[in-house]
Amino acid sequence: KLHRVDGIHVTGAMSEDEDDNNHISVEKQAPSNSKHSKTSQQRETTSRIEKRASKRQRSEAKSMLRVEEQVEKELGLLDLSKQDLWRELQSYGWHYQKNPDKLHHNDHVYVRPEVEKGLRLQGYQLDVHYFQEMDDVYDFVKKNSIDGVNCVGALSEDLLQVSRQADDDNSSEDSSASDHDGTEALLALPLDQIIGRLRLHGWQVTKKGHETRYYRPGVNLDDDDAMSNEDYFTSKVNVKEFIEQWRIDLDERFGAINEEAYGN
Repeated sequence: KLHRVDGIHVTGAMSEDEDDNNHISVEKQAPSNSKHSKTSQQRETTSRIEKRASKRQRSEAKSMLRVEEQVEKELGLLDLSKQDLWRELQSYGWHYQKNPDKLHHNDHVYVRPEVEKGLRLQGYQLDVHYFQEMDDVYDFVKKNSIDGVNCVGALSEDLLQVSRQADDDNSSEDSSASDHDGTEALLALPLDQIIGRLRLHGWQVTKKGHETRYYRPGVNLDDDDAMSNEDYFTSKVNVKEFIEQWRIDLDERFGAINEEAYGN
């Protein structure tokens, strides 16, 4: 016998009591399935909402970052707080190191780019190459128009500035006079700075036992036949004398081993 129980066809004989019981059983199961389906839909909806919210938050964060970067560009370094200014200068190569002046109340000093870290700053000048107060750093940034693009406050920029000034003052002179000005500008720097400039242009400094050697560009450090005061020098003073003799200006003449002597 075919019975129909709440839309379900059931085959076989069934008493009225059995029919009622099965109908009740089906009715009990229906709400349970409906509840499970509803819970699953709620989870999916919640997940979609969270994803949309997370995406919106990331988009808003990126927008805020772009705004902050644009504001920083428009304001310039001098409009930043001292803390933000120093953080920006550090990205240009400035660093913080122990103060060589033990009598000063500041334990550390602010040092310009290209001054090697860890040195005792011998041969460098306070308020020129390093600073004890952030206010002095601010004044230096303002005076030298440091913008992070055309100027970052590096030591090599001093040499370029001197060379440009020499070119402006002697624009009517011939090229040999310009070379002379570049050489004199280099010689006017402290010895440590001179060595630092030379290293940027191929010179190498190495230790041989207790001896420090300053090798000209192009010299093989492993060459046992390298000659002192010709291929390398054992003191900064000798290097400076060679610069003057060779008329090194770090523009056209660098003291490389394959360069001809000045005047040849």
